[in-house]
Amino acid sequence: MKINNSITFVAPFPTNQNIKDGLVSRVAAIDKIFQENHRLYLDISFTKNLKKKILKQDTVTIYYLNFFIHCLSIIKLCASSTIIYCHTLGRVARIIFPLLFLRKRYKLILDIHGTDPEQSLYNQNYVMFICLALIEKIAFKKIDLLVSVTNAMASFYKNKYPSYKKEMICYTILPSTILNQYEIQHNKIISIKDKYSITSNDIVVIYSGGIHKWQKIDETFNIISKNNYSNIKYFILTNNILETKKIIAKNNIKNVVTLSLHPSELIYFYQLAHYGFVLRDDHILNRVACPTKLMEYLSYSITPIVDLIEIGDFNTLNYNYLHKEYFNISNISPKKETRNKKIIENIISKNNKNVFYLKVMEYA
Repeated sequence: MKINNSITFVAPFPTNQNIKDGLVSRVAAIDKIFQENHRLYLDISFTKNLKKKILKQDTVTIYYLNFFIHCLSIIKLCASSTIIYCHTLGRVARIIFPLLFLRKRYKLILDIHGTDPEQSLYNQNYVMFICLALIEKIAFKKIDLLVSVTNAMASFYKNKYPSYKKEMICYTILPSTILNQYEIQHNKIISIKDKYSITSNDIVVIYSGGIHKWQKIDETFNIISKNNYSNIKYFILTNNILETKKIIAKNNIKNVVTLSLHPSELIYFYQLAHYGFVLRDDHILNRVACPTKLMEYLSYSITPIVDLIEIGDFNTLNYNYLHKEYFNISNISPKKETRNKKIIENIISKNNKNVFYLKVMEYA
C-alpha cells in the first residue's frame, strides 16, 4: 500500500550513472527508507539543466532545474511542499530564495553530511567559504530538524550554534555495499584471484575513493612506493582513472591495479582486502566525518591505514587500525580484523530505520 505523505528532496536522484558518488550513496540510503512515499526530487544546478526536464517513475517525480533560469519554479515547488529534506548545505544554497522570501509553511530538514564552510576554508577557497558560512547561518535559523552522520558532528554544531534549540538526530551513513544488497558469488572471487594472481599468502591492500587534496592520494602513493613488494597486491578503486594513472606514472609505481567499479563489483575487492588506506589531516572536517569508505572497510573486516586516528565516532567505538608509520612488510599479514565488522554490525543494529522514518514524518 502506498503512503500519500509527500517529501521534497533537494538532491540528485540516485541512478546507475551516479551511484558511485559518495553523496549519492547517502541519498540512496535515505531514499530507500521513504520508497513507499511520494517523493519529489529537485536536482538543481548552477550551470547545467538549462532546459527544465521532469521525469516520473512510480512514486517519484524528478525535476531537473537551473538555479537561475528556473528560479520561480523552484520557489513554487518549495511553496507547495510540506517537508523539504536537503542533502548537504550545498543543496540548501540551491533553495536559498525560497528560504529567504517564502512564508515558512513547510518544515525544513537538513541532512548535514559534513562541515562545508570549514572544508572550503581548508581548500583555501575563501569566496566559497564566505558564501557557505552565510548560508549556514541562514539555514540554522530556518531548519526544524538537523540530521548528522556522527555524534561528533552533532556535538560540533551544538557548540557552533548554541542558539539552535530544535531537534538533532544522528543517522549514520549505511552504503549499499554493507547492507547485503548485492549477492556474493564465490566463483567470482576465485576468478578475481586467478586474474590478478592472488594467493593465500598475499596481502591485499586497497585504496577506495577519489583523488581530492583532502583524501591525501599523493601520500598514499608515497607509502605504496616504499612498500612495493611482490606479495603485496595493491588495488586503487576510483572513478578518477585517468588522473590516477597519471599520478602512478609520474611516481614510477609498479604492481598497482587501477579500477573503476560499481558498488556491486566493489564488494569482491572488499572481501579480498586485508588493509585499506584512509589518510586524513587532523582537521575538524575529518574529526566529525563518517567516511563512506571507512564504514565499508570496517564492515568487511579490513584494517584501515590511518594517520588521524580520531575520525568520527570510530575511535570511541574502539576500532582496530594501523597507523601509517607502522605500515611495512614486517607489520602486516594476510588476515581480516573481525572486531571492525562487529562495530559496524552494532551501528546497524542501533540505526533503526523505522525510528528515523517516524521522526521525519512527524513533520508532515
